[in-house]
Amino acid sequence: MIQKIHFINRMHYGNTGDWICSPICWYYDYFKNYNVIRHNISSVDWHVIGKNDLVILGGGGLLYASVEWNRTIEKLVEKTAGVIAWSVGHNFQTNIKSLKKSSFAKIDFTKMDIVGIRDYKHESGLTWLPCVTCKNPELNKKSDIKRRIGIVEHHYYPIKIAKELHLEKINNSYTIEEITDFIASSEVIITNAYHIIYFAQLMGKKVICIDPFSDKYDYLKYKPLVIYGKLTEKKLEAATSRLSSPPEGFFEEAIKLNDAFFEQVKKIVERKIIEPGNEYSHLYNTAFGGVGSMRREIETLNKRTSVRGILTRVFKCFI
Repeated sequence: MIQKIHFINRMHYGNTGDWICSPICWYYDYFKNYNVIRHNISSVDWHVIGKNDLVILGGGGLLYASVEWNRTIEKLVEKTAGVIAWSVGHNFQTNIKSLKKSSFAKIDFTKMDIVGIRDYKHESGLTWLPCVTCKNPELNKKSDIKRRIGIVEHHYYPIKIAKELHLEKINNSYTIEEITDFIASSEVIITNAYHIIYFAQLMGKKVICIDPFSDKYDYLKYKPLVIYGKLTEKKLEAATSRLSSPPEGFFEEAIKLNDAFFEQVKKIVERKIIEPGNEYSHLYNTAFGGVGSMRREIETLNKRTSVRGILTRVFKCFI
């Protein structure tokens, strides 16, 4: 039987951070030699997952984000030859009052081959591994400052701003190229999106988090300053006076940790005798609605992660 490697994370067309946080995006040169299939955790294709296959779960906030996702993770552990958790994060939605953690299936991490979570000093005691998106070269970008304060809001949760502030704003459905351009050209970033906090900190920016809605914000290594409610001039003045930049070396630390984890993953892949091949590469396209090949998806990653870009490519397929 042909052994396959399945990459599973949340792939949401409107959320750039979720789209690009799979390790396949940044270690493609190694994994392209194997039978690789990528799945959205919300719609795993169980028919192509065999008992001798390996699963690489992550990144993103997959843990305790939904009852269904926890069940999926437990099923993957039981169904396959091994599961690797790579920069997955806890993501219990604290803004949903009806949601109870007791209703979630408990994930048994002891049954996984290796686990790295993006949650720093989490009470589980699991090894900290910052999000693999640190490997994106766009985060090295430098720019002249165009604005003192810029807002990058979560596409689901718009940030309320007092009209008199006139602050420039984008959201996390923009391409990674557009997002990093905006961050690089801002002194301070205001956001309510996890990956935007992370990107801004990796780029050495001061960050304000508005209305955190999940416990994922509790486990950032460098806590942003948090404020609640509509953003007013008074709140903004009070917040900016207390801001500090993340310490130097965070970007390098994140890359070093992910590269070291990758070396451990390679040993697991080779120990489990995963055979090289590309017999299943066509199935990778199902994760993207059948648009394009794996190679093109990875090689054009930085320019294709917004809804606008995806729709453009879909229409081009019919020209």
